[in-house]
Amino acid sequence: MSTTSTPTDILVSRDPHDDSVVGEIRVSTSEEVTAAVASAQAAYPAWSALSFDERADALRSAVPALKEAAEELGSLVHREMGKPIKDATGEAKGVAGFVEHAIELSRKAIEPETFTQGNVETTLRRDPLGVVGVITPWNFPLYMPATLIYPALLTGNTVVHKPSERTPLTGQRYTEILRDALPEGVCVPLAGAGEVGKQLVEEPVQMVAFVGSQGAGRHIMSACSKSLKRLILELGGKDPMIVLKDADVEAAAKFAARGAFRNSGQVCVAVERILVEEPIAAELTEKIVALANETEIGPMVDAAHRSGVAAQVDDARAKGASILVGGELPDGPGAHYPPTVISDIDDTMDIASVETFGPVASIRTVSDADEALRLANEGNYGLGATVWTSDREQGEALAAQIQAGMVGINRGIGGVGDSPWVGARQSGFGQNGSVEGTRSFTQVRTITRELPE
Repeated sequence: MSTTSTPTDILVSRDPHDDSVVGEIRVSTSEEVTAAVASAQAAYPAWSALSFDERADALRSAVPALKEAAEELGSLVHREMGKPIKDATGEAKGVAGFVEHAIELSRKAIEPETFTQGNVETTLRRDPLGVVGVITPWNFPLYMPATLIYPALLTGNTVVHKPSERTPLTGQRYTEILRDALPEGVCVPLAGAGEVGKQLVEEPVQMVAFVGSQGAGRHIMSACSKSLKRLILELGGKDPMIVLKDADVEAAAKFAARGAFRNSGQVCVAVERILVEEPIAAELTEKIVALANETEIGPMVDAAHRSGVAAQVDDARAKGASILVGGELPDGPGAHYPPTVISDIDDTMDIASVETFGPVASIRTVSDADEALRLANEGNYGLGATVWTSDREQGEALAAQIQAGMVGINRGIGGVGDSPWVGARQSGFGQNGSVEGTRSFTQVRTITRELPE
């Protein structure tokens, strides 16, 4: 989906399959941004004063409308950012089902704790912060907002949401469904690009929850420092996949191909750096190439984003990398780019250290586990990583040394139970999901009293 801003401040949403117009949406004016925050501020006292069950029931009231709109929302995701219709509709259905999970986590997160010593008792409360500005990306334009908006609301905050300008119709429709189910001002939508987001951050909100690029995250952190606003930042990754010589090559190849090409590579925890020991490098590469040739993917979000991915591939080619499959811009309209496999990577190439966010499997041969670990820890990202080996002890040792917030051994990074989504280093800070992640939307407060004799 590409967007253009006209002199009348209209975002034109285009289908990345063929460049056709999906629709238009008016950009929120500066006055409307200020009014949105004021509306959320006005709604906050009554919303935060509700019991948890009352807030949970209010959010539950949006579920029937979310389910009813699943096909519509899925179609918008498909047409605005190119996600295959099955996956897009699945995402739309998932945000309705996610409500109950968010309620369960939030209930646990804000339950008071009491500590007693002698005749002194302390109650630890987790109270809402106020208004939360939520700024979300385009690659999962329904799921990512849900993971931030639901816990913010359930813990007693009100929300002003600015979705990505690359998926403005999807974001607007989703937030409108929530807005219409909740009391006035509790969840307020905005529309626009960077300038709208920048103003939202500068407004008197108490917290900003952002998922996006490192550059935008740095700006937000700088702007928030003026009034010490709370922050959750998830800023992407350059995830390594270490494949040792004793790994199950078939399983590793399947994971590598899915991890590199899923959602056309537009995933923050996509497999971006495959670091494989030399004895199995040729076999693993051959299998990944075969899977790439069998893989069908949708277009990238727009031509501008595709150009950045193509530039990385072209830079690698010019510096001696081998393009084993793909790597060429197709003819015709839209933002299509084929599954691509590259080998012979070195540190001079952008693709070795700059987030690609496209359907490219980048393979680099290493001499041993120590070299793989060193390369995995290069750069400033630290979101996810995986280790593939039949030696459990070595896998655990490597996982403990990789500088990433989430590590999988012989599988992806998705955790079980109450596991958070968390980054390390410059992939951001704060947590998403889990009880601890939900607590990020709260102020810890202790109240201590003497007990009667």
